[in-house]
Amino acid sequence: MERLHRWSGSPALFDWLLGSRLSAALPGLPEMKDEDYRAEVAAVASHLDVVLERDTTSV
Repeated sequence: MERLHRWSGSPALFDWLLGSRLSAALPGLPEMKDEDYRAEVAAVASHLDVVLERDTTSV
């Protein structure tokens, strides 16, 4: 999700991804054109970073 968010910030890369066969392996890629969807993805990715960091420090 984090990569999709970063890639969607680059119009040239994003357009290339949409037109490539790699897009089939990237669910949610077409939706990344929607700013609200991008914001939700960024929020989830941020939350997952916090959870992963917490889990690795508690081991």
